Amino acid sequence: MKSIIGKIFLVLALLAIPLAAACGNDDTAATGDVVFAITDAAANMGEVTAMEMTVNQIRVRAEGGEWTTVSNETQTFDLLQLREMNMVQLMTQVQLQERNYDMVELNVSQVRVTNGSGTHTAMMINNRLQMECMLEVQTQTMATVNFDFIADESLHETVEGQYVFAPVVALQTRTQAQVQLKSNNEVDISGGTVRTNAQICMNISGQMGVGLKIQTNAQLQISAGKVIEAGGEGNGQGNSQAGGQTTASGTLTAVDAIAGTITVQISQGHDLELNVTSETEINIGSLVSTIVALVSEIGSEVEVTYSASTNVASEITVQ
Repeated sequence: MKSIIGKIFLVLALLAIPLAAACGNDDTAATGDVVFAITDAAANMGEVTAMEMTVNQIRVRAEGGEWTTVSNETQTFDLLQLREMNMVQLMTQVQLQERNYDMVELNVSQVRVTNGSGTHTAMMINNRLQMECMLEVQTQTMATVNFDFIADESLHETVEGQYVFAPVVALQTRTQAQVQLKSNNEVDISGGTVRTNAQICMNISGQMGVGLKIQTNAQLQISAGKVIEAGGEGNGQGNSQAGGQTTASGTLTAVDAIAGTITVQISQGHDLELNVTSETEINIGSLVSTIVALVSEIGSEVEVTYSASTNVASEITVQ
């Protein structure tokens, strides 16, 4: 009798093993494929014949703040060659957990520029290019992230003749996309649903966001290892009239008429606080106005022009 009972328990134990394994399988999350690609849509850059950007890490941030490293492979891309070949090049293809991701990051270790006088290393304001996006990864489907660099707007020359790299990127993400891998790591991306389609720029402070951009005619210089506006040091009011101005657009979220400050939400999670002086030009519609009048415009869309080195607004326009 005891032997029969023992055999019954043994059979039950053996049956429980696959059941326990199945229950313990919850840690294996569903995944989807994601393709990361790069291209360039620059205009003619005159004497600049090559612009080689070296990327040594790609990361994505899940909604909630958890970062995942996508690639640690060091890769160098000649942006102007991509433009000449009208080519979208594969950076990496990976599987990620099925979830939404709200930021992508490229770690750029070096940018080298070739012109008629040789090859030069460009100064980078910030080597971590963090870009907000909506990347939706679904099980057994393909999502894509395409970094379309605009090289002619990303490269600046200082008053001393040195190059500065402040990227301007047309970022596009797709869900349920169709991807065709061709020869030489060229990819063709089409179809699906576009979830992000934005031009993301870097300002003189190294911040990246929609509407942040160093003007192409900005007068820049390098001082103590930092990029600043030419003549920007020692300017007590911080109101530069010699170029180097940054333009941004967003929602006016706060006005402190006493302190002389305004806050503009450039993108979700990114607020820009600017100082307003007596020299700041404020336009509401077709009327020239004052900071006090801006209080009633909270919630409106505005365009601001300001010095990125001092955060002093030279012009505020309520749109």
